[in-house]
Parts: sequence; structure tokens; C-alpha cells
Amino acid sequence: MKQLLRFCIVGCANFGISYSVFFISYRYWPFSALLASLPGGAAAYVSAALQRLGVTSIDAASANIIGFAAGMANSFLWNKLWTFKAVAETHRQARRFVVVNMACLLLSTAAVFVFTDLNNLPYNPVWMVTMAFVTVINFVASKYWVFKVNPSQPPF
Repeated sequence: MKQLLRFCIVGCANFGISYSVFFISYRYWPFSALLASLPGGAAAYVSAALQRLGVTSIDAASANIIGFAAGMANSFLWNKLWTFKAVAETHRQARRFVVVNMACLLLSTAAVFVFTDLNNLPYNPVWMVTMAFVTVINFVASKYWVFKVNPSQPPF
């Protein structure tokens, strides 16, 4: 219970960091505007390819990636040292942490892309529900795989 409480406190800090970066990226630095401002034919090619697929925006998905990455570094440090007090095996934990967080990132980005970019649902509730779901998955994986110290386990 104590670990779950600490995980939630770290998660709240990560939520603040991730959501702030997501919001700023989505509202003020949309990926589509950045893509359109790039010189050369690559930007036009990517935009045309997305439009042929019926995708009018990838702003929420790209903002989610940036926001998620911002919270990852904070999450690893605080969960390793404070939540799970797993001071050994940093390299193994870091590899596992990246695996779990990349899976969570893919899952959350797919959800945000499908519900916001493709179906035009409001980004705030979509993002918040998605992050709540991903947080539960992340805690279970962190507790029982990433930060579980077991010297007899193989390094990965």
C-alpha cells in the first residue's frame, strides 16, 4: 500500500509534467505547423501521405509522445529511489523501464490518435482517461518486473 501511495505521488508529479508539456505542445507548438514550416519536399510528402490516409492531424499523438517523454526521466528516478527503493541493478531496471514505458507510450499514443486525431473527441478527457488506464498498467509492471530485485534473474 505504501508503494502504491508513493507511486501515485510520483505519478501526480509526472502527470503535471506530462500534461503541461502535452498541453503546450498541442496548443502552442502543434506538430503540423512545425512540419509545414520545414523546407524541402519531405514535409509536403508526409502531409500528402497523411491526407491520403484520411488523417488530418497528428498533433495530439505527437504532443503525447513529447509529454510522455518529459515525464519518463522524472518517473524512473523517483520510482527507483523512493517508491520501490531499488538501488541495485540500475542497468537492468533502466532497460525494463524503457520497455514498459515504450509499451505504455504506444498504447496511449494509439488511443489519443484514434479518439482525438481521427474521431475528433475532445483531447482533455481522452488524454486523462488514457493516462489513468496506462498508470495502472505501469504500476503493476514496475512493481513486479522493472524494480523487482531478484539476483538470480537474468539481466534482461
